[in-house]
Amino acid sequence: MSDREEICEVMSRYCWHVDHLEWAEWLDLFTLDASWQAGDFGPFVGREAMTKLTKSLETLVKRAKGRHLVACEIVDVAGETARMRTYLIVAQAATKLVSTLGEYEITLARQAGRWKIRTLEFNRIEAPAAELAAQSA
Repeated sequence: MSDREEICEVMSRYCWHVDHLEWAEWLDLFTLDASWQAGDFGPFVGREAMTKLTKSLETLVKRAKGRHLVACEIVDVAGETARMRTYLIVAQAATKLVSTLGEYEITLARQAGRWKIRTLEFNRIEAPAAELAAQSA
């Protein structure tokens, strides 16, 4: 498998593990000193902070019952580090609407032969469907 394929697999697993509340597996995708931020939420830096983050994420995921989808991955590899930019779409099962549309900016490091997320930043590029419906009412 190429570096690009392995890195895309990391993000597929990232989404799957979030949607299925598999937090140990999700945390294993990150370096021990990783940083995670979504807009003004965060940053969460290091394993202890990331573990606390999973409690907040679990509440959101259980309530939303959505599925995370990444698309249009751009991957640049430079030796043992890489950069990935990708779109994120979160679709809600109950409403069949896109609730979140945004972009991930991610850096990764190869550790013990595996690509792991070092930094992840999410930036929303559109308001959630409920906010849009309220604005147009």
